[in-house]
Amino acid sequence: MSESRIINILFVDAGNSARSILAEALLNRLGAGRFEGFSAGFDPVAAVSPYVLGVLHRMHYNTGWLATKPVEAMISRYIPPFDAIVRLSPGVPSGGRWPPCRQGQVIVDWCMDDPREAFDGKAMIAQGYETLFGVLTSRIEAMTRLTPEAFGDADICLRLDQMAMPHPRMAG
Repeated sequence: MSESRIINILFVDAGNSARSILAEALLNRLGAGRFEGFSAGFDPVAAVSPYVLGVLHRMHYNTGWLATKPVEAMISRYIPPFDAIVRLSPGVPSGGRWPPCRQGQVIVDWCMDDPREAFDGKAMIAQGYETLFGVLTSRIEAMTRLTPEAFGDADICLRLDQMAMPHPRMAG
């Protein structure tokens, strides 16, 4: 693999309205020029979460290009294949509706609860999204330190899985 090769990562969650959208935006900013992030959902909803848009606007992200899309369309349409697929939803199918992947596809689970489902009240939900943004930032910053060659190593799934260990700010 060439050091100048762009590493393509697909982030997947159930509705593609929150976690995967945040991860896509973060990777495209933090890994600019080296990584390209994409997002999709198994049952995509009509629009990106307003809480997510609020967090991204506060962090000065351009959100005009963000949209929800189905995972089947992303995997079947995108060539070359993704270097890794990161599942962010608990309960996202590992088989069944999962579209066919290339041999040896790197699939990693960074399952996180959606704050909209985990908290009551607008203020608590908004704070949950701020915390989620911080956790994803830490994981994605660590991911962007990997080289293209690392994505060809046999231990890449383990390395990426270790990034999903509980974050100190989330431990209680």
